[in-house]
Amino acid sequence: MQLPIEMRLKIRHWFKKYGKIVFFVFVVWSIIFIVNKFLGEYAIEPAPNTTYTPTVSVLDQSETAPSKVQIAAETMVEEYVDACNQGKYQKAFAMLSEDCKKYEFEDDVENFARHVLEKLPTPKKYSIQNYSNYDKYYIYEVKYFDDFLATGLTNSEYTYTTEKIVLTKNSKSGYDIAVGNFIGYEDINNISENEYLKIDIKNKLVRYSTETYEVVFTNRTEDIIVVADNFQESEVALTLSNEYRGMENSNTTIVLEPGESKTFWLGFMKFADDGDKSQSILFGNIRVLEEYAGTESKKEDKQAEIDKAVAKFSMNIPVK
Repeated sequence: MQLPIEMRLKIRHWFKKYGKIVFFVFVVWSIIFIVNKFLGEYAIEPAPNTTYTPTVSVLDQSETAPSKVQIAAETMVEEYVDACNQGKYQKAFAMLSEDCKKYEFEDDVENFARHVLEKLPTPKKYSIQNYSNYDKYYIYEVKYFDDFLATGLTNSEYTYTTEKIVLTKNSKSGYDIAVGNFIGYEDINNISENEYLKIDIKNKLVRYSTETYEVVFTNRTEDIIVVADNFQESEVALTLSNEYRGMENSNTTIVLEPGESKTFWLGFMKFADDGDKSQSILFGNIRVLEEYAGTESKKEDKQAEIDKAVAKFSMNIPVK
């Protein structure tokens, strides 16, 4: 079907008038398209700017791990992860320090295997980064992740697990490792007592972000002793150089029947490498009561018990 003569004349007239402009625009657009396509195919990807320096402490970048320690850390973590990936839990367990075996895993390789399966449920790759160094401890953060070259990222998310692995020198001039954020164990055996109560702080377990104390309380009276029941402030606190820290397990109720002895594990948030030393544990509101209605009693009833207390006192026991 042919266009009407008038329409054809109009189109011919338009091309005569604007044809050169249209042609010029088309040429320019073609050149831009070709150049962009060329640059897109042959442009060099800039190298990613990374600050990954595994020998430099994350917390203090002016500090680096000694080369001997760094070599030992890389070698031992490689051997440890390889053993875990292959399910050789006994081999990996044997690499741990004696304190880590005993106090973190109760000298039980099955407890250790459960820890490994939480961190490495499937074979993993890893990266190692010096995190901090203090006293005799070299702390590394180890990140476990999937082997993306083998598995690819299609329909999957990037996930990983981490833990602090700590190197300490052993008696054989080599190094042991501790895992699960475990740092160390320390005997304390500090006792404080009066006519009412004996408190024996037995030991301390140090993990990277917490300190946990084993404490034995002995009631020396025929009355009830309340050390903590979450009714008064500052019942139990860890004393640092410039502050007090409340218990992590703040719901712990420490109530002793007449003549009773009980053991409690009291945990406090405290970073192992923060440069601050724990000084003491303060038991700030101990009450000796003839009657005790329990933690669920009304506020006014509890206050009435305290007002009639046989004795009220505090005890501050060193942990250094």
